[in-house]
Amino acid sequence: MLDLDFLPPTAGAEPEPVGAEPEPVGAEPEPVGAEPAPPPPAPAPVPRSVVLATATHEPRGVTVRGPGVVVEGVTGEPLTLPPGTYEVVVEQPWGGSVTVTFDVPPGGDQLTVPLDVPDQPAESTADAPRLARQLGPGGGTGVRGWVRFLSWTPQGLRHDPAATDPVVEVGGTDGDLALLLRARRENPTYAQLRTADDRSLVVALPIAAGGPSDSCWLHVRLSDTALGAVVRLANPRADACAGYLTGGRPDRTVALAPSAESLLFSKIADPLGAAIGRYALVRLGELDRVRDWADNLANWFSWLPDGAAIAGEVAARRGEDARAAEFFVAACTRGVPLFGEGLSLIGNRVPRLLTDPDVPADLRDRLREAAAPLLTLGPMAEFGALATTLRVDPDPGDLTADHGWQPLTAGHPDDGSTP
Repeated sequence: MLDLDFLPPTAGAEPEPVGAEPEPVGAEPEPVGAEPAPPPPAPAPVPRSVVLATATHEPRGVTVRGPGVVVEGVTGEPLTLPPGTYEVVVEQPWGGSVTVTFDVPPGGDQLTVPLDVPDQPAESTADAPRLARQLGPGGGTGVRGWVRFLSWTPQGLRHDPAATDPVVEVGGTDGDLALLLRARRENPTYAQLRTADDRSLVVALPIAAGGPSDSCWLHVRLSDTALGAVVRLANPRADACAGYLTGGRPDRTVALAPSAESLLFSKIADPLGAAIGRYALVRLGELDRVRDWADNLANWFSWLPDGAAIAGEVAARRGEDARAAEFFVAACTRGVPLFGEGLSLIGNRVPRLLTDPDVPADLRDRLREAAAPLLTLGPMAEFGALATTLRVDPDPGDLTADHGWQPLTAGHPDDGSTP
């Protein structure tokens, strides 16, 4: 037998040193100077449920920013945030904001972060900068003013001695006048303001007897250079929703607004609150969410122009032009919309329907007749206001007839006073 230990080495091969460990089969040689392998990454921090809490009557819209994080939400509802330092901007419904920095430490329990945010009560405009701008400059002494109430008639806005006017209490806040108005009827009511030098405003009152929106505040500024008026809703949730809508944040309105079901099917329905939420959805283009409820709002509350205006706009955007025209006939027949958003829809949509070949000619004629008085109001309107506000001509004919005027003085106005 051949003894392998005595075979000569292969030519050119280095002899293996005595006592060397054998090379493991399949092992890769370690490169000279290689760095050690990095440790495995640390586990990602566990996100935590965080509630931003304020003492305000109603929730507020918030924007939270942190490292690689931007979150939109509302106070009082949980947000999911990883541990870290954050900045939150609390946007107020009627203008202004509050910025707060806070930390989210690691942990498993829900974290509540208190925020010091001032309220914006409806009876005042002191902490509502957007409303202060709408009211215009103050100044001057001895500027006298009067108010009366109008109704919608086939001849337009008129003072109707037989109509049931709202209950009025006049007080003063922040140098302005604050009128608390309580409805005593469902049908739309409009307030006309007037100064001794015949400056005049007409403001729709979003109030209706028998529901949560039965009262509102009308803030009036009388000065040598300005006559201004803004409406605030006495219902705090509806007021906050309205503030975000007029401030260009309909998404905030939708986040805060109660559902249409709760507003229209509750024991005491709130069609005005529902209209604010539907306007926000129309502004956002969310037609699937608004369609059926817009029709219900139009059909169930036949005194409300806004419901029919919303339903008409939704139908038009869905290509149902004849149906849209029918709704706009109803809206214009009911009167001036209570919210400026409704008058804007009429002014933008109706002229297109009047030339639309898909709308039957007889329906176009009916729409033209019903809409004619409202289409003339566009140049007078202040579209940034919540309630429809018209700056009428100093000599607007019957609108300034000397009957029905009440002086704007603290307490309960005297019905028998005249300018």
